[in-house]
Amino acid sequence: MIPDVAAFQASTARTPLLAHLPHSKCPSCGLETLLGMTADSGTVLLETFDPLAPPTAGEIPPPHRWAANGHFAQQLPDSVDPRTACWIEHTAVCPALPLPIDQPALRARRHLNTERARQARDLHEAGIPEE
Repeated sequence: MIPDVAAFQASTARTPLLAHLPHSKCPSCGLETLLGMTADSGTVLLETFDPLAPPTAGEIPPPHRWAANGHFAQQLPDSVDPRTACWIEHTAVCPALPLPIDQPALRARRHLNTERARQARDLHEAGIPEE
């Protein structure tokens, strides 16, 4: 079970994004994602990103921002410090799904994912294996 939000955030304060999440492919678009376990024994697909430039809670609207610790993931509340680094829920930026909210950071990430999916499709059609 994931601890309460304050304890969870405290445990991830120094390395909030160094989780040990397994990789998984999105069933809708086929892009590589990370798979987090939730407190209710469910799962959530999370975006991969440049660890030197992670998104922050101030850029990503709730409920699409998450913290991760080990294999577990928890949504960040509205009250979280906007400077907190976070993970983005993949379904919010999946190019095969409707954009849930027209917001600049989500729109930009979705554009990036659309290009990533197109490149993967082009490689597949050309018979070139993905790296």
